Amino acid sequence: MPRRAPPGGKKRKRLDVDREKMWKDFLQEHRKRVLEDPSYLNDAVKYNPDLRLHPDHRYIAADLFHELGPHQGYKIRQKILDVEILLANMLDRGQKGWIHLSMSKNADEWTTKRFNRTSRFTVDAIRLLEKAGYVHMRLGYRIPDNPKESRRTRIMATDKLLEKYPRRNFRVISEPKELVEVKRNDKLFEGYKETKRCRQVRATLERVNAVNALANIRLGYRPLSISLKAIFINKRTQYGFAEYGRLHTSGAWHYQRLDKEERSEITINGEPVVELDFRALHPRLLYAEEGIQYPDDKDPYSVVDDKEWLRPLLKTMYMALQNNGVEIKACKAVSNWIRTKTEPSEREQLAALGITQKHETLRPLLEKMRKVHEPISKHLLSEQTALRIMNKDAEIALDIVGRFAEMNIPILAIHDSFIVQSRYERKLRRTMKAAYAKATKSKSRPEGFTCPIH
Repeated sequence: MPRRAPPGGKKRKRLDVDREKMWKDFLQEHRKRVLEDPSYLNDAVKYNPDLRLHPDHRYIAADLFHELGPHQGYKIRQKILDVEILLANMLDRGQKGWIHLSMSKNADEWTTKRFNRTSRFTVDAIRLLEKAGYVHMRLGYRIPDNPKESRRTRIMATDKLLEKYPRRNFRVISEPKELVEVKRNDKLFEGYKETKRCRQVRATLERVNAVNALANIRLGYRPLSISLKAIFINKRTQYGFAEYGRLHTSGAWHYQRLDKEERSEITINGEPVVELDFRALHPRLLYAEEGIQYPDDKDPYSVVDDKEWLRPLLKTMYMALQNNGVEIKACKAVSNWIRTKTEPSEREQLAALGITQKHETLRPLLEKMRKVHEPISKHLLSEQTALRIMNKDAEIALDIVGRFAEMNIPILAIHDSFIVQSRYERKLRRTMKAAYAKATKSKSRPEGFTCPIH
């Protein structure tokens, strides 16, 4: 029986051939610029210790390790792991497409920690790879009087490495050592305290990732990186898990980087998928906090203006009010959205309504948005609201993916939307409704509230 091609197979194959040609052209130009102009390395990709080779391909790390020379001593498995993670970073084809990495050659920074599974041998591995002709290296430098101009060491794969391990033949995945991350001041905080909540989140994500790992999840011929981890942000609390907490993927070709049209072409075990999401989740959660059921047949964004083409702008305005503490920051966010996310023809349409990037044209609409949402206006332009309400939607997402993992059904989460095989659409819709009701129930409303799903 002939093998069925994936949805859009012929078209996808042509696109992949074009992308391969584009990649080769880009690689030649990129390498020429890097070697001729060291300042181009300012855009280097940061080394990611979560990246690994797919289990089917990890043998190449051991082969490369032994090829680099005779190794004596102990912890051979750890050293092979260091080579594997380094190789995965070099072969990674992430969003930017760069192949040069920003790394430290200070051995003290390469100790196994809560979020890092690499060891000090990584520094020796870089030196051995350079000696074997597999990488180019430019040493970093430190400027005490101007730290911002200091640079870490950059390494870049040579043609020898890329020809030895062709791009198509090896899959890079994200496999975080720690599934619960806490950030403070934009940096990973390793000293957070283990709590019951922390252990529950980690256990759920372990189950979800294990179920998804057994599934064949692809976009066309390309396997996707599917591991989820929760990222919390501590701003006001020392050890709490009450801020942010959303689920994220990472690595080359992780599915959260795809747009909605691309996600519709994902297959799970060869089956087509369906994506469902909560409609206007955040404002409805805030109304639920106030004990108000926002009508399911009304849109919290379009209530300001019912023109369908204006909805993306109105949604951006609402989110700007929710995510920023002062009006000027909200205006800047909306102005930046108009500048970067709209076409010239769309900006002309907005200008015809008196809406431009200038703040004075945006303030009336922002004020109108606050007035129509007077019951929750106290939550808008408040720095505490955004991280708290995202924590609530993360709680809902964790509940949904956890229930599917218990049924051994693979599921993908993109914050407030979820992807499953099409045959599970009704099950997903019921689960989403139940999770939302559970998260919004109170003493005055034990049955919880509802949110439309589409």
